[in-house]
Amino acid sequence: MEFQDIQRQIEEACNQTTNVSTRAIGEQTILNFKNTSNNLIPTRYILENTTIPIVQFHMIKTIQEVILRDYVIFPHKEVIQIIEYLFNFTISHLQNLERFIKNELLHTISAIIKRSWLDENQIIKKNCLSKIFQLIKSENSMKELAILFFSNFLEEFSSDKATKIGLPYNFHVQCRKLFEEMELKQIFETVIGVINQVISNSSWESDRSSLELLSACVITLEKIFNWNFSVLSSNLSSFNIRQGFDDDNQHVKTLFPDSWSDIFSRPDIIQILFKICNLTIDHQAITHVSRQCLIQLSGLSCGIFKTDNEKKAYVSQIIQGVIYLIEFFSGLSIYNENYGQMLYDISKMIRRIFYNYKLNIIGDLPEFYEFINGSKNITMICLNNMESEESDILYDSVDAFDELLYTWTSLITQSNEFMEKGISNNVINDFIQYLKQTCMDIFTRYIDFRLKLSELNLEEVDNGFTDEELYGDQMRFIAIIARFIPDMSLKKIKDIYNDRFANYKDLMERDNLDYNQNISLQYLHEHIYWLTLITGHILTDDAVSEHPLVDQSLMKYSLLKFQEGNSIDDIVDLSNIILTIFDYVSIGVNDKRVMNCSPLVTETFLWFIERWIPTYLFINKGDYKANFCCPILLNNYSVSEGNGTQVLEFIVQKLYSNICLWNSEESLIQQAVKVLNALSKSSVITEIMTKFNVFKEMTKFFLYKLYNLPPAVHSEVIRINSVIMSNQANEDDIKGYYNILGQALENHINSVLNRPDFSKVYQNPDVIEQVLNTLEMFEGLALSINERNCIYIFSFSSCYITSFIQLFNVYRNDNSVKLNIFRFFNSLIANTIPESLTRDQITALYQSLIEFFNVFHNCSQNKDSQSKTEQDEIHDIIMSALELVVNIISIGDNSTIDEISIDSGDVIYNAMSIIIPMITEKLLLQTDLCIKYIEVISDLIEFYPTKLSKYAETLLPSIIKSLEFGINSVIYDVAEVTFSALLNLSQYYISQKLQDINVTEFLEISLNRLLESTMKTLLFENIDQDLIGPASSSLLAMITARKVLYIYIYIYLFFFF
Repeated sequence: MEFQDIQRQIEEACNQTTNVSTRAIGEQTILNFKNTSNNLIPTRYILENTTIPIVQFHMIKTIQEVILRDYVIFPHKEVIQIIEYLFNFTISHLQNLERFIKNELLHTISAIIKRSWLDENQIIKKNCLSKIFQLIKSENSMKELAILFFSNFLEEFSSDKATKIGLPYNFHVQCRKLFEEMELKQIFETVIGVINQVISNSSWESDRSSLELLSACVITLEKIFNWNFSVLSSNLSSFNIRQGFDDDNQHVKTLFPDSWSDIFSRPDIIQILFKICNLTIDHQAITHVSRQCLIQLSGLSCGIFKTDNEKKAYVSQIIQGVIYLIEFFSGLSIYNENYGQMLYDISKMIRRIFYNYKLNIIGDLPEFYEFINGSKNITMICLNNMESEESDILYDSVDAFDELLYTWTSLITQSNEFMEKGISNNVINDFIQYLKQTCMDIFTRYIDFRLKLSELNLEEVDNGFTDEELYGDQMRFIAIIARFIPDMSLKKIKDIYNDRFANYKDLMERDNLDYNQNISLQYLHEHIYWLTLITGHILTDDAVSEHPLVDQSLMKYSLLKFQEGNSIDDIVDLSNIILTIFDYVSIGVNDKRVMNCSPLVTETFLWFIERWIPTYLFINKGDYKANFCCPILLNNYSVSEGNGTQVLEFIVQKLYSNICLWNSEESLIQQAVKVLNALSKSSVITEIMTKFNVFKEMTKFFLYKLYNLPPAVHSEVIRINSVIMSNQANEDDIKGYYNILGQALENHINSVLNRPDFSKVYQNPDVIEQVLNTLEMFEGLALSINERNCIYIFSFSSCYITSFIQLFNVYRNDNSVKLNIFRFFNSLIANTIPESLTRDQITALYQSLIEFFNVFHNCSQNKDSQSKTEQDEIHDIIMSALELVVNIISIGDNSTIDEISIDSGDVIYNAMSIIIPMITEKLLLQTDLCIKYIEVISDLIEFYPTKLSKYAETLLPSIIKSLEFGINSVIYDVAEVTFSALLNLSQYYISQKLQDINVTEFLEISLNRLLESTMKTLLFENIDQDLIGPASSSLLAMITARKVLYIYIYIYLFFFF
C-alpha cells in the first residue's frame, strides 16, 4: 500500500476517535498500524506530511513504542539516526508545533536515550547529550528547547513519571542512580548559568523569549529541588508542597546528599531566586514557581552542612530574603492576583525555616528578631483576612495560618525542651519571654477573631461537617499555644466566660425579648459555643486510643499554684465555670427559659464533658510519675480522693434532664449517649454511678420510654446501659438488672408481634418502626455482651431467635428490617463467648442459623434487581450475610466434640451454598463486596478444608471458579487473599498425601485448574509487582502438589513458545 493511502487511513481513524459511535473502530485501526512490522518508514512519512496534530501525536508515539519494544534488535547507529531525526524534526518545526506535540517529541527522545543509559559503549547517550548541551550556546529558543529536554529527563528518571519500557524495576533504579551521580548536578549548574545569562540582559523583562526561557528554567529547578534521591532513601520524598497536619515531620524538609553542599554554600543560588521572585511579580507563572523553589530551599535540611557557621550563613541568606518578601507583601493590595498565594508561600517558608534550623542556630543571628516579628505580623494578617468576605483571600489565609500555627508550636516545643533540660542563657531566656508575649498576642487575637466571626453573617460552606471536624486541628494547635502561657490564657478565657455568662443570664431571665435583644442572645450563644470548643481543646485531649492525662504544662501550672498555697487553680475555676453554665441551661421542660435556650450550646457542653471526664473525673495519681499529680485536681475531681462523686452525680443528673428536655434533637442525644459511654469506661465510676437514684430513673427511662428518643441511638443506649450495669460488684444486682431488662424487652416485643391484628397492619409505617426499634434494642443488648453478662443476655436473646427468623420471612420485601435482623445475628455471634455456653446452647444456635439461612434463601428467590437502589440493597444484604459467616468462623471449629449433631463447618458451608449463587458479576465489580467474598472463600479453605469433600459436588466448583476469578483480579487485596487461599489448599492436599490419606480425585482436578490459571497469569498477564511474592509461594506449593502436571505444562511451553 502506498504511504499516501496509509496516511489517509490513519487520518480517517484519528477523526473516528473523536466520535463516540466510531471511536472503537478508529482506535483499532491505529493499534493495527502500530503493531505492523517495519512501520518506521511509513510512520516518518506520515509525521512529515500530515498537518493534523493528533496524527502527529500517534506517529511519534508509534516511533517511541517500536524503538523501546525492539531496542535490542536495532543497531546503535539506527537508534542514533532515529533520535537525530526526531531532534531535527523538533527544531525545524519548532514554531509550528502544538505544545502537546512538542512535549511528546521531547518525551520520546528522552525515553529512548534513557533506554540506552546502561549500554556498555554509551554511544547513544553521549551523542545525544552533547547535542542537547550544544543548544545552550544558541539563541533563546534553542536554549529553551535544551532546558525542556532537561525537564523531560528529570521526569523520565524520576520515581513516579518514568515511561514503561518493559524492563525490570531494577533497570530504572540503576539508571536513576547513575543519572543522580553524573548528570543531575551538571543540569542544575547549566540551568543556573542560563538564568544568569537571561537576567544579566538589561531588557530581559520586556523580551518574550527571555521570559519563556526563564519560565522553563525555574520549572526545571523546581523539579530538581523536588528530587527524591535514591542515595538518601527510597521512601522519603524530598519535599511535598502541601500535606495534612499529621505529616509534619515528613514533608517539611528538602533532602540533598552531602555532595551538593558546595552548591548550596554559594549565596548566589539563593540571591538569584529571590531576585527572580521580586522582579517577575507581574509574571505570575514565573514568580509563583520561583517561590516554590524558595520554599524548598527554606526547607533544606541543615544536615547537608558540616559546621554551624555554614548553617548560619545559609539560613541567614534565606531569612534576609524572606524578610524582604514580607516587607514587599505588606505593601501589596489584597486585590492583587498574587496576594493570596504569596501569603501562603511566605508562611510555608517561615514554617520550614523554623523547623529545620533550631534556635541554637538562628537565635543569635542579627536579623532573627526582625524575622520573627515579621512572622508574627504575617500571622496577624492571616487572622484579619480570615474575617474577610473575599473567599479567595479567606481560603489562602486559612492555609497560611495553618502553616504558621506549625511554626509557633514548633518554637514552643523547642522552648519547652530548653526548660526541661535546664538549659539557660540570656539569648534563650530573652527569647522565651518574647515568645510567651507573642503567643498571648496570637491567642488573644484568635479568640477575638473567632467571636467576631461568629457574629458576622457569612455563609460558611461546611458540606455537612461540624465545626469540630472543620477546625479541630486548628484549635488543637491554638491549645498548644494556650498551654504554653496558662497563667495568661486561662485567665483570658475565664474573664470572657464570666462576662458572657452575666449578660446571658440577664437576657435569659427576661420574658419578652425585643429584636435587638434576640440578636444579642444569638451572639452570646455563639460566643459560649466557641469558647467551650476552644476550652475543650485547651484543658483536654482526645480520648481516641489511650487514656488522656492532664497536659504536662497545665499540670506544672497547677502544681505551682498548689505550692503557692492555693486550693483552687485556673483549671478548676474554668472547669467549674463551664459546669455552672451547663447547670444553668439544663432546665426542666416547663421552665419559661426553655424558649431562649440553644440545643447547640447544650450539645457543646456535653461534648466538652465527654472530653473532660477521662482526664479529670478519672484522674488517678498512679497514672502520673511521682509527685507530678496536683492535689488541687485530686481534691476537686478524684472519685477516690476528693469530690469526684458529687461531680459525677451532678453530671448524671444534668445528662438525664437534658435527655428528657431535648429528646427529639438527634445530634444532641447522640452526644449525650457519648457522655454516658465515656463514663462506662471506668468500672470504679460505673460501680458508684449505678447506686445513684437519678441513674436508676434514667435506666427505667431507657427501658420503658426508649421510643421517645431518636431511633439512631436505641441500639447504643441499650448497649452502654447494659455495659454499665454489668460492671456492678454484686452478681445478684447484675442478675436482677437483666431480669428487669428481659421483662421490659419481652413486654415490648409482645406488644409488637403478639398484637391480634399484626398480620393486617405489619406493613404500616408505625408498626415497621416499632419492629425496627425492637431489633435495635436487641442489637444493642448483643453488642454489650461481656464475660459477666454473656450467660444472661444469650439465654434471653436466644428465646427470640425463632421469632426474628419468622420476622425475616414476613418482611421479605423490606430491606431495613432484614438488615436489622442480620445486624442482630452478627452482633450476637460476634460478641458471644463460646466458653460461657453449654453444648446444647451451641447446637441450638447452629440449628437456628441453618434455619435462618434457609429462610434467607427462600426470601431471595426470583429477585432480579434492575434499579441501582435495588442493587445497593442486595449489596448490603449480601455483605451482612458474608459478615455473619465470618463471625461464625470466629467462634471456632467444634467438630472435634463428641456426640455433636452439627458443627460450625456445616453451618458455614450451608450458608455459602446459599450466598454464592446470589453473587453476580455486577456485584463482584463492587470492591468491598468482592474483597469480603474472596476473604470468606479463603477462610473456608484455611479453617475447614476437611469439609471440601462433603460439598465437592454442590459447592466446590463455585469455590474454584471464585479462586480463578481472584487470580486475575485487578484488585490487589482480592488477588493477595486468593493466592493465600491457593497456598492453604495446596498445603492441605500435600499434608493429606504425606499422611497416606486418600484425597479424592475432585481435589486433584481443582488444583490442576488453579495451577494452569496461576501460571498463565504469571507468564502472560500484567501482575502487580507486590503480588509476585504471594503468587510465587502459592505456585511453588501447587507445583509440589501437582508436579506431573507442572512438568507437562513446562514441556509444552518449551516446545511451542
